[in-house]
Amino acid sequence: KRSKRSVAGVLSIRNTWNNTLVTITDTEYKVKGWTSCGTAGFKKSKRSSVFAMEKCLGDAFQKARSLGMQKVMINMTGPAVILRK
Repeated sequence: KRSKRSVAGVLSIRNTWNNTLVTITDTEYKVKGWTSCGTAGFKKSKRSSVFAMEKCLGDAFQKARSLGMQKVMINMTGPAVILRK
């Protein structure tokens, strides 16, 4: 059975004090992929930096693009959202 490629999707960003987790889903919230600052190559306390978050989001956008998504809606949650400006 072939999977249907969606044009639009959702990036759910969960920003914690120690890490940033990004889940890539389609518009029906079925998970297509995920990435985190740890998978982007950052270890220990460096995962919580703003630079690590930017790199993680860049990887997530690139992965969403490779899945065929042209439009994404961003959903941010977590206690560290206030500090990330």
